[in-house]
Amino acid sequence: RRLVMPFLFAQFGHRVTMYQNIAFRRPSQICIGNNVVLETGITLEVKGDNGFIHICDDVHIGKNTILSCPGGTIMIGKNTTIGESCRLGSLHGLTIGPHSILQDSVCIVGAGHSFSSKNQPIISQPLTCRGETVIGEAVKIGNEATLLDGVKIGKKARILANTLVRDDIAANCTVSGIPASCC
Repeated sequence: RRLVMPFLFAQFGHRVTMYQNIAFRRPSQICIGNNVVLETGITLEVKGDNGFIHICDDVHIGKNTILSCPGGTIMIGKNTTIGESCRLGSLHGLTIGPHSILQDSVCIVGAGHSFSSKNQPIISQPLTCRGETVIGEAVKIGNEATLLDGVKIGKKARILANTLVRDDIAANCTVSGIPASCC
């Protein structure tokens, strides 16, 4: 692995720990920093020519997590931990600031589908996206929280478990509920 991986990826750091059953789609559009841990069953998927995934140094990604990038860039900041079974998407971009924690089963929606036509299945209708999703530095997101596309989360914000975030969250704010509101 040490000899082959640097030639397949845009960047492949030192002391990268990879467990089994990891899928890389378009590794030439993926950068992996130093001291990164990728647990079992992870998928890092770039779907188009314009997408890119950049994982900074000292990042830990839990098992069965999927990073799917059909467009834009997914940027995971230094010293960030992503829990198990998370789904992170990006149509226009996703930035996760350094020192952040995403607990298990977090879903960051990269886009949606229009549902204007009643004669067509939603999956067949055009994609919609409200823009890039930006998560600030030292943010903590609880288990099974969902963030919709285009939201901005301020530095040191806390999103409690089972919360649906559809609007921006200010720095240092703690939110919960469906939809999210300040505690």
